[in-house]
Amino acid sequence: MQASLHGSSNMTSYEIIVYTGDKSNAGTDSKVYITLFGNHGKQTEKIHLKNSNNKDPFERKQIDIFRVQADYIEELTKLRIEHDNTGRGPGWFLDRIIVTDLNNPTTKYIAICNKWLAKDEDDRQISRDLILNKQTSEIKRNNQYNITIYTGKKTGAGTDANVFITLYGNLGETTSIKLDSKKKSFEAGQKDEFIIECPTVGEIHKILIAHDNKGSAPGWFLDRILIEDLKNNHLYEFPCNKWLAKDEDDKQISRILFPKKPVRNNQYKITVFTGKKPGAGTDADVFITLYGNLGETTPINLDNKNNNFEAGKKDEFIIECPTIGEIHKILIAHDNKGSAPGWFLDRILIEDLKNNHLYEFPCNKWLAKDEDDKQISRILFPKKPVRNNQYKITVFTGKKPGAGTDADVFITLYGNLGETTPINLDNKNNNFEAGKKDEFIIECPTVGEIHKILIAHNNKGSAPGWFLDRILIEDLKNNHLYEFPCNKWLAKDEDDKQISRFLFPKKSPDHPKEPIEGVTYIITVYTGDKKNAGTDARVYIVMHGKNSSSSQILLTDGKFENKSIDKFTTDDSIDLSPLTALDIGHDNSGVGAAWFLDKVVVDCPRTGIKQTFPCYNWLDNNQGDKCIERRLKEDLSLRKTRPPTVPWYIWVYTSDIKQAGTNAQVIIVLYGNHGKSINIKLERNSDTLQQAHCDQFKVDINDVGIPFKLRVSINNKYLSHSWHLDRIEMINIKTNEEYRFYCRRWLSKTEDDKQLIRELPAEGAQILKALPIVKYIVDIYTGNKPNADTDANLFINIYGEYGDTGVRPLEYSLQNKKKFQRNQVDSFIIEAVLLKELRKIHIGHDGTGIDSQWFLNKVVIRSEDQPYQPVTFICDRWLSINKNGQQIICELTPTEYIDQTIYYVKIKTGDVFQSGTDANVHLQIFGEKSQTDYIQLNKINYSINRFQCGSIDMFTIQYYDLGKITHIRIGHDGTSYNPAWFIDWIDIDVPKRREIYRFVCNRWLDKKEGDGRIECDLKPTEVIKTHIQYEITIFTGDKIDAGTDENIFIQIFGLQNKTEEIILEKKIGSFQKNSIDKFLYEAVDVGKIEKIRIGIISEKLSSTWYLEKILIQRHLNQSFDERKRTFCPHIEEYLFI
Repeated sequence: MQASLHGSSNMTSYEIIVYTGDKSNAGTDSKVYITLFGNHGKQTEKIHLKNSNNKDPFERKQIDIFRVQADYIEELTKLRIEHDNTGRGPGWFLDRIIVTDLNNPTTKYIAICNKWLAKDEDDRQISRDLILNKQTSEIKRNNQYNITIYTGKKTGAGTDANVFITLYGNLGETTSIKLDSKKKSFEAGQKDEFIIECPTVGEIHKILIAHDNKGSAPGWFLDRILIEDLKNNHLYEFPCNKWLAKDEDDKQISRILFPKKPVRNNQYKITVFTGKKPGAGTDADVFITLYGNLGETTPINLDNKNNNFEAGKKDEFIIECPTIGEIHKILIAHDNKGSAPGWFLDRILIEDLKNNHLYEFPCNKWLAKDEDDKQISRILFPKKPVRNNQYKITVFTGKKPGAGTDADVFITLYGNLGETTPINLDNKNNNFEAGKKDEFIIECPTVGEIHKILIAHNNKGSAPGWFLDRILIEDLKNNHLYEFPCNKWLAKDEDDKQISRFLFPKKSPDHPKEPIEGVTYIITVYTGDKKNAGTDARVYIVMHGKNSSSSQILLTDGKFENKSIDKFTTDDSIDLSPLTALDIGHDNSGVGAAWFLDKVVVDCPRTGIKQTFPCYNWLDNNQGDKCIERRLKEDLSLRKTRPPTVPWYIWVYTSDIKQAGTNAQVIIVLYGNHGKSINIKLERNSDTLQQAHCDQFKVDINDVGIPFKLRVSINNKYLSHSWHLDRIEMINIKTNEEYRFYCRRWLSKTEDDKQLIRELPAEGAQILKALPIVKYIVDIYTGNKPNADTDANLFINIYGEYGDTGVRPLEYSLQNKKKFQRNQVDSFIIEAVLLKELRKIHIGHDGTGIDSQWFLNKVVIRSEDQPYQPVTFICDRWLSINKNGQQIICELTPTEYIDQTIYYVKIKTGDVFQSGTDANVHLQIFGEKSQTDYIQLNKINYSINRFQCGSIDMFTIQYYDLGKITHIRIGHDGTSYNPAWFIDWIDIDVPKRREIYRFVCNRWLDKKEGDGRIECDLKPTEVIKTHIQYEITIFTGDKIDAGTDENIFIQIFGLQNKTEEIILEKKIGSFQKNSIDKFLYEAVDVGKIEKIRIGIISEKLSSTWYLEKILIQRHLNQSFDERKRTFCPHIEEYLFI
């Protein structure tokens, strides 16, 4: 028996080397155990692998060495490796284990695993039995080979037969090895990968590939085979391009294949440029994967033992790997470790040292969990090689006195293929003198068709101001001439004080100028609700139009998880909408590539067409028809249309004054003679809207016609948000018309007039005269009622002949520090572009504060320096959720237009599935005297979630007195994405008539439901009197001085409501000792009376009154006695002592 190192006759020491694999999250936090097995059924006890050479064992791509003492069981045959599935990350990818009996160190046992031990990976096993292969100096060491089989794309190319391979090398040959995997292999057009382990055969000089001709369709068309020698890092390619079939070609089902010239390793020089932003550097480990037309690398750790990836730094790495051919993309990522893992990557240069080729991969984004889109890995694509071009620049300085400049002048060209950097115009002459013409030849990358230029100077020299007449640019390669008129100063002390200007080419009859820009598509992808429906693969689409198709579009940064909805915005150079078809697929990468796709929705704002492409199928090469790409057709019944939009370029100029820039969200609204746009949020990042910068945006806006004003605002999330806006310039890409909107003021809570909203009149060739900016003085009259004041935040929107002011906060009262107090007048200034004749207002509050209810008497609006009379808007009602119509926002029209009949409308949407609507709802009320126009309810209620399932929506309408209501007409326009609507009931409260009209509807308004109508007429099903008579009897006590000469008030509280304070006006002899006084009042029906409040109205502290008791009789609606055929009065009595 073998002697032990420790002196025991039946014990020995083993060295166990564990190789953890190189996969994402391959490491484990669990406790790992090993059991060794020998001949004759012998085995060791389960051994806990601890005390590794590493502090943290079993980490990704790590080698852990253990020395353990166990029973000597003679020659080893297998082992069992397992873990206890504990810890935060229990899953483990084990590569292999090497076991050495230290009493016989020349003999090693190797167990190959290359599988997960994880409850959520592969076959979900956390224990595996592995065969131990004995290796001595006389035994060839095993090797691993990665076999990649490419089945051809011919019809019927796939095979159901079993496939075998034999390798032949200069050191020997393998036995016939069956290529088998858990998934369906060798399908037409498919790539299949296999890892085989066998004795090393040395350099491979041929292979035998064959199948056994079994199955229903055994014939197989083989394209080629790639074999990677993993140990020696060597790649072989074996072309075939023939059938292995009994009924094709030469009827052979086995073939000897020979390798193409061996694919040698290549070296690549990787240069990484980290950005210059604060905190741009990273402490994390960075990895790169290269993808080429001949293959791809594994993730390669970029580490040259230096302190890499610091802000503003350039780092270089030389990597060696198999040649992958022409590089078409890379994957750059980091592991998010270290104290500061976030990384701002500027770009990467890759030089193929063998083929002398340079690639540039722009990034200019964060790889960080707390920045931008929170991604720490990005697919980057190479910049297209750009050929240089020559341009002749001719600059004409104007002839005004002092027109010349001593400053340095720079030009930037913008075209449909890109843009140049700023180029200094310097030909060593004394340039830019008054009335002079200067010529320059510049060489730079081709920018394609030039659609604008930026001309600027640095304001240096003794006389920097410059009057530029025009610039001519000749594209010498394409023989094309552009003229850019200017006729303006670039000077700090002239005109608009600007020293840089964007110029646009003059139209010419032979070559009309029109900016070229992509058509925007909004793509929404719906992943299904099935087990394991999500995918880790990279998803792409191709859009097909009537006459052309898009390129393949990668949908990056999507989640594609179970039930997820992922939205992407992309631009294509051509208008494809409406699409005829859509291809969607994935590259089958990642641990969980299988994907169940519900549908794809494509919205093109330019055409106003939104299309739905159903799928409801797997994209998986192991399920269903095993397709990972599908062509989807539109469901025409789901197509939505709306008015098409117009594309605009927008240039925003932030002023060149201290702290002019902002990080706030900027919102614009454009007004024109055809209407106004929706709120447009300008995309922002840390570099936009900074001091002295010009930022360009491209947006799609609904057609507003010829613009006359622009409203600009910033959010008020932080008090510190301030912005000094110089101007905004806009070009309608469709008509090529340019408009300018000058501001030159602060949008700030701490500067100027402390306003965050500015209205700017339009200027341009289409505008004969810009509208003036007017100061509207708004007088708010709070009513003279108890608790009429409010602590809530108030706002107003004023509507006129020329649009509206937008919602403006009423913040700074001109008279009072404490606003909106009882019987108080507060005045506010609203600055806006001229509205002309005022037509209505929306006024309300946000319902916040301890006392949010508010009684508004009236609003008077007058304009400064304009020939318009003050306009009065009478309200005289509560804006409260607890009073009247339970509204905190109301619409008021000028008093000269109405006789003050108010209609409170409540609409109850049903509780049935998908009963709510997004359509525009209208109402028309018919009375005995007259009828209303169509009233668009969406325009008199600011609520976002109107007409939702189960909701009650309230509206206040002022109109002429219609008399008794006979019927109503309600409906919608059938537009929007979800127009169907189920209405339960409608109530209309008419306080003037003291009646509530109830209309029971209980039906769908939808083209696809019921009778298909989207409008219906309803008659009242019930008319409820809101006011009843109260007979109040007051009993004054029989005591000395019990009477009073003052007026008495009473307020009645019931289960349903409460009355206002009712003044019991004194008559001769009322409220005297031992008197009984009766009063008859009509007031709101409070329901069953619960309590009353009664008191003396007097300013004298000495006023007294002895009240003995009160009797209140509540006169309800008369009931009809069927037996007597008469109406009987119904009276309830309440006695309060």
